[in-house]
Amino acid sequence: MRIPVNMSMTKWMLACLAPLVAFFTLFPSYILTHTFFWVCLLTLPVSIIRDSTQRFPFFGLCLLIGGVTLVLPTTIGTYVFVCSLLLFVGQQMMGGIHLIGLIHAFLASPFFTYLSSLVSFPIRLQLSKAVSYLLTRSGIESSVEGNIIHLDNHSFLVDQACSGMYLLGYGILFGTLILSMRIRSKSIHWKWLILYYVLLLGLIVWGNLVRIYFLVVFAIESNHWMHDGVGLIIYVLQILLPFYLILRIGKNRKEKASNRPSTNQKFPSYKYAFLVVVLVSLFISVDMKKSEDTMQKPVISLDGFESEVVKNNVTKLHNDHTLIYLKSPVAAYSADHNPMICWSGSGYEFQKVEKLPVGENEVNAAELKKGSDTLYTAWWFESTDSKTGDQLDWRWKALNNGENFYLINVTCNTKEKLDYQLKILFENNLLSQYHENKSY
Repeated sequence: MRIPVNMSMTKWMLACLAPLVAFFTLFPSYILTHTFFWVCLLTLPVSIIRDSTQRFPFFGLCLLIGGVTLVLPTTIGTYVFVCSLLLFVGQQMMGGIHLIGLIHAFLASPFFTYLSSLVSFPIRLQLSKAVSYLLTRSGIESSVEGNIIHLDNHSFLVDQACSGMYLLGYGILFGTLILSMRIRSKSIHWKWLILYYVLLLGLIVWGNLVRIYFLVVFAIESNHWMHDGVGLIIYVLQILLPFYLILRIGKNRKEKASNRPSTNQKFPSYKYAFLVVVLVSLFISVDMKKSEDTMQKPVISLDGFESEVVKNNVTKLHNDHTLIYLKSPVAAYSADHNPMICWSGSGYEFQKVEKLPVGENEVNAAELKKGSDTLYTAWWFESTDSKTGDQLDWRWKALNNGENFYLINVTCNTKEKLDYQLKILFENNLLSQYHENKSY
């Protein structure tokens, strides 16, 4: 790649590093520690591809994302803006850059971590039902309870490794790397790119169904070496290899052979300066939004519980056998304080997950495992008018009716105590007391 003589590499690198360093300085929590983040980060250069045949309007994308984030301030919006800004600079420097780099950057973001943990709950339930159906169709009697498949005297747990980040994350990541290799030799139109990702997702779901089916039929426990071995073989043979072959035999009439860099590689000084001003404005707006949220000091008391306000404006109620978190509402377009992330961050692993009926309502429930320690937890979303355990339901009602939904998470050391505590909380209106005692 040739850089113009009137523009040194140092200026281009500083233009990329400055917004990145500023963002991670202000939001250090976006520097993740799990393996998937670092694998994404280390392989990102593979997806940063020069492609002068397709100049995506990253400047316009920056303006769109910046405008939305100024109106609806979120950290993830600022993160996506920074990624788009870096791709805009990269495209100007290289004469053209492919959109797939933005997809790869999204995989490395905490928003994808949140999204994967969010969908892992319903995915595990649906995968369990689907595998039970396949077993029944194969003439093998089985039943399903939450994410546990019962087969004769054996029960198989569809664990978190069968879904969430492992199912979606690594499948999409390695599919993206395979796509990146193809794009280096032949440009792929964005319509074909969408089709390939839809096929990739289909292969990921099917491959995982096949994996769980074999593990259940042959009663391979999670602590057996074949558990990971079978998973790896199926991952390669059922997902990566078919996807690679699809790309090999797939024909793209929009392919273009020319991939030479543009000769006009001037630094976009005015556009870059304008985007930096927008970025600073985003930093200020997000900080002001956080300041407004922390101004609320909720106070609530419950008989037999000690009460305190902890980090992020969360009310904590606790006694010897029960822990309750009351988490303040967030906007319908924002990420909530998902217990699957919070408890996982404390070292707990979600085991049995299910939808638990409580009266006329339904809540999310799970067993938490950490070594020999077992806890029982349930969570739901509650406003002064309604209760629901469904993500889409509370977000729709928040947008449509303007309801403020609080996330309530109850954890006990026995299943019986959890059932009793849920009954008490649903019989009494916890939020009415919350609003009576709330101060600003």
